[in-house]
Amino acid sequence: MTVLSVDLGTSNTVAVLSAHGMPPRVVELDGASMMPSAVFAAEAGTLVVGKEAERRARTDPARYEPNPKRRVDEGTLLLGDAVVPVTDAFAAVLRRIATEVKRQLGGAVPDEVRLTHPAQWGPVRRNVLLSAARQAGFGPNLVLVPEPVAAAAHFASFPSQDPARRNRGEGQALAVYDLGAGTFDVAVVGATQQGYVVLAEAGLADLGGLDVDQALLEHIGRQVASRDPVRWQRVLRPESTVDRRAQRALREDIRAGKEALSTHPQTEIALPEPFDEVLVTRAELEELITVGLLRSVELMAATIRSAGLSPDRLAGIYLVGGSSRIPLVATLIARHLGVVPINLDQPETAVARGALHVSANGVSLRTGTVAPPAPRITRPQVPQPVHAGWQQSHVPPPQPQQWSSPPSPPLAIPIPQSPPRNPPTALVAVVYLAAALCTVIGYWPTMIAGILLLYGAGAFRKQGKGIVQTALGALITTVFVALLVGLRETATCLEYTDCHGDAIDQSNLSGWLYSHTHFVATFYGTDTVDVLARCAAALLALAALAVTIGWRRRQSRG
Repeated sequence: MTVLSVDLGTSNTVAVLSAHGMPPRVVELDGASMMPSAVFAAEAGTLVVGKEAERRARTDPARYEPNPKRRVDEGTLLLGDAVVPVTDAFAAVLRRIATEVKRQLGGAVPDEVRLTHPAQWGPVRRNVLLSAARQAGFGPNLVLVPEPVAAAAHFASFPSQDPARRNRGEGQALAVYDLGAGTFDVAVVGATQQGYVVLAEAGLADLGGLDVDQALLEHIGRQVASRDPVRWQRVLRPESTVDRRAQRALREDIRAGKEALSTHPQTEIALPEPFDEVLVTRAELEELITVGLLRSVELMAATIRSAGLSPDRLAGIYLVGGSSRIPLVATLIARHLGVVPINLDQPETAVARGALHVSANGVSLRTGTVAPPAPRITRPQVPQPVHAGWQQSHVPPPQPQQWSSPPSPPLAIPIPQSPPRNPPTALVAVVYLAAALCTVIGYWPTMIAGILLLYGAGAFRKQGKGIVQTALGALITTVFVALLVGLRETATCLEYTDCHGDAIDQSNLSGWLYSHTHFVATFYGTDTVDVLARCAAALLALAALAVTIGWRRRQSRG
């Protein structure tokens, strides 16, 4: 039986073939163990991939996409004047592998093809990968494997690293820290007699090697842009072919410099003219990326807790992905979790190698005639730590001529319909609307509105927000209600008595508010102040409602 495993990565793609009982071996593509996942849309209407795509990008960078996997949610890619479906871009990369494997097998197709995917990918994204594999001609028997499960199986293939053997029994678990080019994924994987199952998983879509490159680019820009600001902006936002070539060369040099800093304390990075090359140290790079890497470590700790475990109870923490070579990664994990992570040779190929060892329990989907896998353990949702980190977005492409592609085969993963309305969101909406209505009715209902708004702030906690956000919401609400009461008390004072701001006792909050809002009511009139106060409270309640629902929708999409 011949089995092929493929790890379609953000920057590079790796394939491993197990055929005729021989030990698994990496399929060399373009003379290397990894092939760039890049695609180039030739004017003839074909898609070129790998190193050839990188070479052609030097002549026309607008037709080049180095990281199609990171744009899986966009649906299409704008390459020059052609709009290429992401599925076609994936299929072109996979087709290059299929062609080479068929050549090595004498024209035969592998009996089974295993495709790895991030643990956070849902049915829609997995469908894109599955359709691309069928379009590439991989045959009917396709297996989808979560990347953390594949990584765990790879580490377990070494007898000294297998937690089930080392600890003599089931129930042992390990954590996989996967920092690739485009995303960060973490999973806690449990060992059973049948294989591995995912106990808990999480990820960060805005953290990866490309984000490290972007942080380093911005750091260099702050040092050299003042010499020629116009030219630097043209490099960052190219409008001509010459500018695009300069930007591409700069990004390649920055990536090479970043990799050099993993083994050297400093390195020089070449810049396009008229800028001189710049010296960058490892300490500078670590200062730029510490906050982002701390997010990943905190998310790993939260994921371990959600699995009902602690770091000291794990069989090990394993590093996967090319960006895990950054020395600061292991340092932060050891410092904050008290566990020294394990990093075997060639972490870039660990996922593809491990996919061959995954048992039926670790598979997320099988197609063709293969029996379906056993049910998997339900995985809890892990709240992500809130920190400022790296961000990178892509502008949706315009809609010129459409790229022609063969019809997609039917999909095997059912795409879920829109989820029903979440009860906590509806409950908070009612609370906020009631608060807005109460502020318009009268004085005492305003006090009720304050209580309702405080409850709404507390409801953030039930929606996955942290204690800090809850306390901040309660504080803002309290201050606003106090200000509102002060305004309305001043209006009442001026309407029924002859009071003055300088005669009011300012030793407490109410007195201070009376005094400082007195001139407002005097100038505008009591009726105006009363109406303004009510409208302001209502607007605050409605704004809080909008923010809450927005947070909830963002959490649901994640």
